[in-house]
Amino acid sequence: MDKSKNTNIPNHAQKMAIEHPPAPLMIIAGAGTGKTFTLENRIIYLIQHYKINPSEILAITYTEKAAIELKTRIIHQVGKKAQNMFVGTFHSFCYKIVNDYNPDSKSSLIDESEMTHLLLDRYSYFNYKCSFCGSNNIHCLYGHVFWSKGCWKVSSSCF
Repeated sequence: MDKSKNTNIPNHAQKMAIEHPPAPLMIIAGAGTGKTFTLENRIIYLIQHYKINPSEILAITYTEKAAIELKTRIIHQVGKKAQNMFVGTFHSFCYKIVNDYNPDSKSSLIDESEMTHLLLDRYSYFNYKCSFCGSNNIHCLYGHVFWSKGCWKVSSSCF
């Protein structure tokens, strides 16, 4: 992004996205290019220029941190009426749909540390056998999990 990031003035591409007519719009850009700034200003523009009800706006971000920052900025600019707007990650949006359409659901989202604790607490129930060495050692399981996530940090001797 150019110097306009510091002055809160959108560059040409950002201005085009901000003033795009009311319709779905996907913004794909690299880190530090002003995606949150552009989304913030687009949503504010839709609310103020087109009088769109914030509860009819869906904003999907990559991280919860970006979602919280985006919603906070919009509420600061537009006021409390923007609190009804959904801003979240793809996963939190799907979770909302599950709960909206099945309020009796006992589903919940867990983060990676909760997943690790759950895995450790229930490890003996999985009857895990390493596909490479046949071991049921939890270190092999961790090795496969980290390897599949692209961490390439394997704590198992079977690799």
